[in-house]
Amino acid sequence: MATPINISLSNAYAAVSGLVPAYSSALPAVPGMPRLGAWTVADERGQDLVEFTSFIGLAVSSGADAPRQPVERGGFYAYNKVASPVEATVTLAVQGDSATFQRVLDTLNTFTREARCISVITPEREFAPMTLTGFNYTRKAEEGVSMLIAELKIREVRLIPPRYSNTAITREQAKNPMDVSSVNFGLKRPVSRPDLIMYAI
Repeated sequence: MATPINISLSNAYAAVSGLVPAYSSALPAVPGMPRLGAWTVADERGQDLVEFTSFIGLAVSSGADAPRQPVERGGFYAYNKVASPVEATVTLAVQGDSATFQRVLDTLNTFTREARCISVITPEREFAPMTLTGFNYTRKAEEGVSMLIAELKIREVRLIPPRYSNTAITREQAKNPMDVSSVNFGLKRPVSRPDLIMYAI
């Protein structure tokens, strides 16, 4: 189930102007260390992913899947419960000019296209590693065109370190005879046999 932070988007504009307190990343970032007490979305270096004015909202969804196998008498058997990736939606408010908005949108587009990790930092915990899967933003004249509200779609990724091993391929396993692993029989040394020596007559 989602766990939203109840700050409505309708109050985002008042929050930016100081009428309603909003979450912001006021603490400086330390590379490699989470900023405890801050609300932000950070890149691989621990810096803010984009420059934003207020952290408006966070909704987190976490769950698991239990595959089911039917059995007799209409029952079923559940097995191998697998945790699903954590998904989060982060809403940020950005106030500035067109150049500021362009930088924010360019960064979000880059992180959406590329396989790069980010983290969502809250006072309680840090969600990492995550990746940006998409975003949308709104700008409306009646709410002030000098403000951009961006909604980021973020999903957990699970990094698995590669493992390498030397595995011999037998003739039965190889489809191509050239793929068969060579066998090291050690160093071969010639053997001298006196009975095979030929003498010139």
